Amino acid sequence: MSTTATALFIIAALAQNQATEITQIDPNSTKLTVDQAVQIAQMNAFGLRVAEQDVAEAKALERISRAQLGPGAQLTAGSTWSRVELSGQQGGTSSTTSSTVQLAVSQIIDISGVYTNRIRSAEFNRKSREAGVAATWNTIQNTVRTAYFQALQAEQLVTVQSTALNAAKGRLEKANIRVREGAIPRFDALRIETEVARLEQEVIRAQGTSRLAKQNLNLAMSRPIESEIELTQVMDPSTLDTEAAALVTAALATRAELKQAELGIKALEQARIADERAGRPSLSLQGFYSQTVNPTGFSPKSNASIGANITIPIVTSGLIQANAATAKAREERAKVLLEQAQLSVALEVRAALTQWETSLAEYKTASKNEELAREALRLANLRYDEQQGILLDVIVAQADLTAAESGVVNARTQLHIAYAALQKAVGRDDLTTDPTSAPTSNSTQEPGK
Repeated sequence: MSTTATALFIIAALAQNQATEITQIDPNSTKLTVDQAVQIAQMNAFGLRVAEQDVAEAKALERISRAQLGPGAQLTAGSTWSRVELSGQQGGTSSTTSSTVQLAVSQIIDISGVYTNRIRSAEFNRKSREAGVAATWNTIQNTVRTAYFQALQAEQLVTVQSTALNAAKGRLEKANIRVREGAIPRFDALRIETEVARLEQEVIRAQGTSRLAKQNLNLAMSRPIESEIELTQVMDPSTLDTEAAALVTAALATRAELKQAELGIKALEQARIADERAGRPSLSLQGFYSQTVNPTGFSPKSNASIGANITIPIVTSGLIQANAATAKAREERAKVLLEQAQLSVALEVRAALTQWETSLAEYKTASKNEELAREALRLANLRYDEQQGILLDVIVAQADLTAAESGVVNARTQLHIAYAALQKAVGRDDLTTDPTSAPTSNSTQEPGK
């Protein structure tokens, strides 16, 4: 199985509780939903590709650990030519050619368990790296969703400013007609012209911000930043009725970062045990066979031997104890960091939930303000058209409505971002089901309780 396929399998397995709908991506279409943006990031994300290489490296290290236990075999073949010159009455020369084939085999018998513990350590390290892929993916999903919502926010603010500009232009056309009729002073038309110029500048600024936000979204999806994007509207998140404690429990049970840390501790534990057992005896078996193809004189035609070697460390000058102490310190440090991570996850969930509740209240308030501002503008226009009000009231009412509409867009964006942050904090997309049904482990209880 390829590294990419393995990583995608890991993500699917560890995100089994998520409920993101999988949709097909049309390569010829620029229209993009938030779920499709996440899918593109899953295929392209730089961080995910780096995490995949971490898994590949861990797999190679695991194979190295297994290979060190053996068996091993080595085949050697050689040929020797020699020439001898004799002296005296029987002088002369002679030459001989000798060819030899040798086979040596070895096998370590892990009577101390050192090699077995190292293999287990490498296996847990590989599983930890695989959990790291899911942890990286959880972060990337949140980054892409946030970038998508911000790009959608910037695009909607362009619409708000454009709507205000079009309203001002329409008001200017009516004002010029009334100036020619002598119904209003020229000053009113000049004031509206100034307002139109200001709104044109605001539209240009909003368009630039929207362009940059889309480029930032492309970067989050790890694709060329100039790629065309047509965003689609996102439905507001549903009401969340789950208690904070239940969400914390779910997060402590499902967050891939915690799984990664727990597996890392197991890897360090096995490495520590291996270092502690390094002072125990070790046993190895060797076998040797040699075959001479064309023996001469009294040279043996073949030779075979089998041996067993046992090694007992006697004096190590405290090296084994020092290595074991170092490994123990690493293991304890990892346990402390796990406790810290558990507290951080619990705080992240509660902070995200608080932000969600705050954003929801702000969104409701902003919607009421928009409704009020729209009615105020209607009344201001009505009074001005009936020559019962002044132009300044209309301009102020229009500015208030634009600000209120912008406030709704901003509040809705913060609501979506807060919900995405809560999904990341819990480590799952589906927050409406009962999180207490998630699998439990030693880390499922909130620290301090």
